[in-house]
Amino acid sequence: MEQEGQLGGSLSRLLGVRSVLALGSASSLVQALQSAGLETECRDWNAEALASGSRTYDIALCLSAPDLTPGDCAAMVTALALRSQQVLFSSESGAGGAVWLRAFLATGYSPDLASDVQWAGTGAILLQAGSAGFDQAAILAELLHLRSRFTEGASLNPSSGMAL
Repeated sequence: MEQEGQLGGSLSRLLGVRSVLALGSASSLVQALQSAGLETECRDWNAEALASGSRTYDIALCLSAPDLTPGDCAAMVTALALRSQQVLFSSESGAGGAVWLRAFLATGYSPDLASDVQWAGTGAILLQAGSAGFDQAAILAELLHLRSRFTEGASLNPSSGMAL
């Protein structure tokens, strides 16, 4: 419950966040968000039900997103785009997370890399609809730079047995 309370407090400090759509969240998280003064609604991971609503939210929480097929992820993100311009996203699965992120990018969401959302958990990222500031080349350059630093460190210690 402590982490949920921290999440509620941090979300309430995000500029303009007053209403939250929490997908698949535990009741303890919903209670913590409401205790932080945020109007919160919890929904299941059901694209059809999500698309049938009309309410919009300041932010949607997609934390610990389940592994779904690419088609199901695309349907969820399309429905989610009708409900919120901001999504706080994380996935427990690297491969599953990539499927979700591809769906978000294809739907017009971009990562807000200027927002530090580590308080939401490891691997959490804030996504914004219609953000044009996402520079894929800069991300790729940083990835290559980090990989070269990692490779140099591994070559200094040949017993590490690590390879990329």
